[in-house]
Amino acid sequence: MCAIFGSSNLDNFYKLYELNKQRGSFSIGCLAAYGLHQDTSVFHNYSIIKDNDIHKGLESLKQFSDKQPTYFVGHIQAPTGVDRFTEASIHPFIHNKWVVAHNGVLTNFEDLKQKYNFTDHSSNVDSSIIPRLLDYHSKQSDIEAIKQTFSELDGTFSTWIYNTYTYTFFLCRLSSTLFYKDDEFSSVQVGDMVEVPEKKIFMLLQSTNKAINKFIPMSGFNANSHFFTLE
Repeated sequence: MCAIFGSSNLDNFYKLYELNKQRGSFSIGCLAAYGLHQDTSVFHNYSIIKDNDIHKGLESLKQFSDKQPTYFVGHIQAPTGVDRFTEASIHPFIHNKWVVAHNGVLTNFEDLKQKYNFTDHSSNVDSSIIPRLLDYHSKQSDIEAIKQTFSELDGTFSTWIYNTYTYTFFLCRLSSTLFYKDDEFSSVQVGDMVEVPEKKIFMLLQSTNKAINKFIPMSGFNANSHFFTLE
């Protein structure tokens, strides 16, 4: 069982970790996006931290405090049947401009590799196929690439997605818990957060004024809902 969470406020990000930490304690992966252009309202840089030591990983985020990060996203995970105790197997996963962290289980990982002839795909972690598919469909707009990718996934997922070229964050969910309010999200419901609707693509609307940042629904994708929810 894993967890994802995010906030534009580092103190709130730490609080979200505390509320989600019972879902995993074997590794942490965080992305800090910082440097908001005042004239265009887009990010121009980001950093990723991965560590098997969760306390060390969280402490590492403090180095960005003087750079005024615009948004923080994280993933904590529990062990599964595959080896996830190397940096290469810790979320988030990256392929070209796409960065993705995933909670859930994808059942057609091998089928998708074969379908698209991804013979050079070396990772054995199911989640790693998501940014690879997003990149494959990237001749389309961000929304269309996400729509096409998530329509092809079988299994359960709650995900955060970051496009390092368009500087945009997205959320998608199917049969795995994910809640949000304004610009924050969490695998564990916090306060009056509401559940991200299944089969919807949510995008973070960003401004130089963080107080008005918020996730909004943009489009949907085709998928078969499951009869259970992966907590």
